[in-house]
This record gives sequence, C-alpha cells and structure tokens, in this order.
Amino acid sequence: MRSRKFTSLVATFAVGAIGLMAAAPALALGGNEDGRGNIPRLNFKKIDANSDGQITVEEVAQYRSEQFALRDTNADGYLTPDELTASIIKRAKKTAAKRVERLLKKRDSDGDGRISLAELPGEKGSQKLFARFDTNGDGVISTDELRTAKKDFGRKKRQAPSE
Repeated sequence: MRSRKFTSLVATFAVGAIGLMAAAPALALGGNEDGRGNIPRLNFKKIDANSDGQITVEEVAQYRSEQFALRDTNADGYLTPDELTASIIKRAKKTAAKRVERLLKKRDSDGDGRISLAELPGEKGSQKLFARFDTNGDGVISTDELRTAKKDFGRKKRQAPSE
C-alpha cells in the first residue's frame, strides 16, 4: 500500500513537472491576458510507455526527451524561437480544427459545411447577452464593462446554473 501511494505521489509530481516543461514554449512566448498561457493537455497513456497504469521517472525522462526531439527539428540540441513558434502554431491549428468541427456540428443545421447568419443564435440571444454586458443599462458597452464581463464569464461558466 505504501509503495502504491509513493508511486501515485511520484506520478503526480512527474505529470506536474512535464506540464511545466510542456508549457515552457507557450509561457516563453507570452500567455493569455490572465497569465495562464496556452498549456497543452497531457496524455497519461503517452507517458506511460509500458501501459502499466503508472508513470515512472524513467518514463518521464523518455517522454521529455521525445517531446524535445519533436520540437528540435534541426537536431542541434536547442529549441530556437522558430522551432518553438512552429510547435505552438502546429498545436493551435489542431485545436482550431477541432473547434471548427464542433461549431459546424452544432450550428450547420442544413449540413452544407457552412454556417449562415440564419444558423447562428437568434437576435433575442444577442440582446440578452448585450444586456448582461451593459451593466449600467445606458445602451452601450464600455471597455470597463467588457473587461468585467470577460472576467465574470469564466466564473459563471464553471458554476452550475441556478435556474
């Protein structure tokens, strides 16, 4: 039992360390306004090379080396700004493609592979959203109101609906 707890502790530490290493390119090039960066999700199965459901220090080292080698395209042992940028752009394209696919699946009601204005949420939804952002009710959204709405949006999205 003690060994299993230790293995879990090591795995947790390893995943955290790998996350920091994987995030380094994004953080080096700057993150989002909230400082989170563009941290990629880690795949436990990829790190767990022998598929035993546990991650060892050796597997972490192997994964780290493999990830570095993937980005070090000229194999000189260094990650240049161009290599880091290419890596980030490659990941962003994959993420964007998945988001586009989900959006089309959700909104393209006629199945033509495009989204028309009629397939977007109705005017009533836009008016409700505008009213939420226009907190003082003056009929315009100021930069302060937009900034506050952006901050609040993430918090409200994570909370369960109360209605």
